[in-house]
Amino acid sequence: MNRRHLGIAILVVWVGALGWLVSREIARRGRTVIAGRQAVSPGAAYYSVELNGIQVGYSLLQIDTLAPTDTSPALVQLESRLLISAGAAPGIERYEFHSTSWLTTDLRLWRAEALRGDPNGVAEWKLVMRGDTLITLFIDGTSRWTSATLLDTIPIPTEAVPLWIATYGGPRPGRSISVPSIDLASLSRRRETWIATAESTFTVPDSVERIGVDSFRVASVDTVLAWRIGGTDRSVQVHRWIDENGFPIQWSTGGGWTLERKAFEMAIAGFRVISDSVTGRSTLQGPLAADAAPSGRPADASGRSSSRGRNTPHWMARDRCSRSRGTLSRPSRGQAGDHARRSARSSPSRWPTLGSRRSSRRSRGSHRRTRC
Repeated sequence: MNRRHLGIAILVVWVGALGWLVSREIARRGRTVIAGRQAVSPGAAYYSVELNGIQVGYSLLQIDTLAPTDTSPALVQLESRLLISAGAAPGIERYEFHSTSWLTTDLRLWRAEALRGDPNGVAEWKLVMRGDTLITLFIDGTSRWTSATLLDTIPIPTEAVPLWIATYGGPRPGRSISVPSIDLASLSRRRETWIATAESTFTVPDSVERIGVDSFRVASVDTVLAWRIGGTDRSVQVHRWIDENGFPIQWSTGGGWTLERKAFEMAIAGFRVISDSVTGRSTLQGPLAADAAPSGRPADASGRSSSRGRNTPHWMARDRCSRSRGTLSRPSRGQAGDHARRSARSSPSRWPTLGSRRSSRRSRGSHRRTRC
């Protein structure tokens, strides 16, 4: 082969690679919603939850596709689980939030189930869409009650927002994406705006090998394309790197909270160490009681409020206000008050807020500053 043939071969390979890249970019940006056709790929990702660089929890995100049946269309099942440990042995406290969402092929809410627990008990609620109406069933022990909310648009669970952005948002640096969402933890609805600020490639663990007791090292990695998106979540600045399949790679807030994607063995091993009831120790401490009695609530002899929900974080207090105003349901005034009281009893009042440290400090007196 002479130099002429070699030059032609190099030119052909270069043109072919350039055409492949262009076709992939156009196909990704031109993806449209087709009813009943799956556009996502099944998969799972595991994360270590860190506070100021030290692991305090574990999280997982799992996606699966379901074929249509006689009673349901083709669906996307998304399971999210977050576990956090607080305190030191033997007084370790565990907080958990577990949600399972069934989404339509365009990733809109079809139905969902959520469970939240802490040392004080467990709260559970179920959501289902009936046309443009959201039906919510609350379960508190043997008590059950429902609410109905008329929606102008069907929301996307916050756990599925990165998946929707990667699948249908066509992220690229400088592009702004607005998504109607619902937070399954607080049942608050809002419109989130995310801005893609960068594009890069990451290596994520693919397999590991054991080198000791609860000790592993990465054996092989995968290289994935990812975008950096920024936005606000409950008034806290949040930055995420998400890959082509919609799985976050890194997720950080201004208060030192970080979720980093790791292999399952590495993420769960670190969580086992800090959760050990004999030697475990987490740098996260449970929230303290409110430093003053909420408005209209008598204080006991120690100066603390007699309300059972005195430790409720500021975002949960705001959620109770939105319920009493009827934004999440439309009960009568008397039913709204009863609803708020039940919510205070069933909500894990000591659930740590994944916000900034400044917000965490303000949450102690949040009941005094909350206006319904």
